[in-house]
Amino acid sequence: MSMRRNRREFLQSSAAGIGFFVAAGVQGAESRSPNERIAMAAIGVVCWRQKIPFWVLADAAALFASLGQAFGRIGNIINGDIVGYPTNLPWGFVYQNPGSFVADHTVAYLPAAAYELVFNLAMFAVLWSLRFRLRRSGMLFVVYLIMYSVGQFVLFFWRDNVIFFWGLKQAQLTALGVLVLTLPLWWWIRTHNTEQPATVT
Repeated sequence: MSMRRNRREFLQSSAAGIGFFVAAGVQGAESRSPNERIAMAAIGVVCWRQKIPFWVLADAAALFASLGQAFGRIGNIINGDIVGYPTNLPWGFVYQNPGSFVADHTVAYLPAAAYELVFNLAMFAVLWSLRFRLRRSGMLFVVYLIMYSVGQFVLFFWRDNVIFFWGLKQAQLTALGVLVLTLPLWWWIRTHNTEQPATVT
């Protein structure tokens, strides 16, 4: 089986999609449980045995990570563990349940997790539309890194997190670092990866 055919069949396979949706839960829930690590390792072994190229694997992981992150945000909305600043806006969330994680159960907060949910779904839609259009395998992964980093940098202005440095939060500084590192990765894939993506017929 050629690399081009591998890539196309892998990205079109519903089984692969489900597998990477599970793996993307690591990104969405932002946790590192042993079961999630085992699942990711198992997927890696299966792909290695099936001779799935690394950058095809990265593209698929990026595609379904965005969807997994969206589902993770639903849990954050319910629990109230990701919120924005107190607000008087009509769409502010009041978490009256004493089991929620907010500091004050009588105050309305900006629904930062809902903002991220919308962003993750939009990012998935963009990546899905690009999955067979980019010229090199691995470019979809690069697009994901760029979009996710830009989204984190912007969205964290509304999240109630500790200011870390230069008026920015830790996640925003990390996002800037990822963007800087993504530039040489984009150049390397563009100049060294010769695998051409399959086209949709």
